[in-house]
Amino acid sequence: MKIELPYGKSKLTLEVPESMFSEILLPKKKEGVKNPISEVEKSIRNPVPTEFSPLDELINGSGKTSIVVNDITRSTPTHLMLPPILRVLKECGVQRDDIRIIIATGTHRPVTREEMNKILGDIAGKYKVLNHNCDDELVYLGETSFNTPVYLNETFMESEYKILTGEVELHYFAGYSGGRKSVLPGVSGRETITRNHSMLLDPRSDIGVLDGNPVHEDMTEAAEMAEITFTVNIVKNEKKEIVSVFSGDFKEVLRRGAKVVDQMYKVKAKEKVDTVLVSAGGFPRDINVYQAQKAVFNAEKMVKRGGTIILFAQCKEGVGNKVFEEWMRECNDLKDAEERVKEKFVIGGHKAYYWFRTVENYRLIMVTDLPKEIVEDMFRCEKMSPEHAVKEIDGEFSVLPYGGDTLPIV
Repeated sequence: MKIELPYGKSKLTLEVPESMFSEILLPKKKEGVKNPISEVEKSIRNPVPTEFSPLDELINGSGKTSIVVNDITRSTPTHLMLPPILRVLKECGVQRDDIRIIIATGTHRPVTREEMNKILGDIAGKYKVLNHNCDDELVYLGETSFNTPVYLNETFMESEYKILTGEVELHYFAGYSGGRKSVLPGVSGRETITRNHSMLLDPRSDIGVLDGNPVHEDMTEAAEMAEITFTVNIVKNEKKEIVSVFSGDFKEVLRRGAKVVDQMYKVKAKEKVDTVLVSAGGFPRDINVYQAQKAVFNAEKMVKRGGTIILFAQCKEGVGNKVFEEWMRECNDLKDAEERVKEKFVIGGHKAYYWFRTVENYRLIMVTDLPKEIVEDMFRCEKMSPEHAVKEIDGEFSVLPYGGDTLPIV
């Protein structure tokens, strides 16, 4: 039988043995809205919860305004979300020169001018845009109850109106992205992000979990300290079309979005299998190993211990994080990586911890553009061509075409 898997900006067609095939796990289909911009505008004027004021009632004339948007590692349709927001700001008297669009890079690299144009679309060049820098121009707000020192972007904190945009999707230790995540890690200082992410070793910090999740609760406290004015988040389908828009209070927006995500992306699997073929989901999910690792994390949920995971991820930009690369080179095994996380957590190191956990419990094969020596020497797994990888299917297998977004529930 033939199957198709996303790979970069294209797809790979593979012939796989039908006799050993179990199932393909796909997100539940949900049609995209017909008019995304109109849907965003309607949501802005009808916020959640119902007692939360619409955006136009929260803006009292001109004042410094920051709008936080996702960076290039997310396929968020920011260019569709911003026009209605900017229209309301203009109607309320906010001057264009008082508006700053902040790219929520967290600890990621700055976006390039070309990427900025792609993120903003027709808006590019019409408003002042800045990349957040987690090491510079920060304001200290105090500590959360988890003892996380909260440092946030200075321009963001000097704004009278603070607007968050983004999308709600599954996240492997924060539970879900969206809402408060635009603040922490989005526009937070490195020390803040490091302390928050160090709680990933807590078993309650898990994908698809909010209640009791210390990473999520810490993020929420930081966002509350920032005094957010308004939040607009979307949920999209596997075609990257907007299916739902929620606006208003960042906590309620996240909860509403998470319910839609669960309906679409938490998918029941019949059983655990011997082998899983998993694609990160194509660009930008497989832009680098740092992002593609999320698909491996999800694939583990449906493969037997000691089984085989075959990852399809182009990784056009290589590893994607300097610390991740350093830890993969320097750590000897999972125990070594775990000790490092406990003793001195550094952003990027957590990816090494998860990676070592995978390669010590499963056989990992990569179909990727990465050089063979990086795959085998640094990442301790095997590089193969698509045709060769398929021949390594051992026992019953399942397929996860959008592994970066789909959470198998066995």
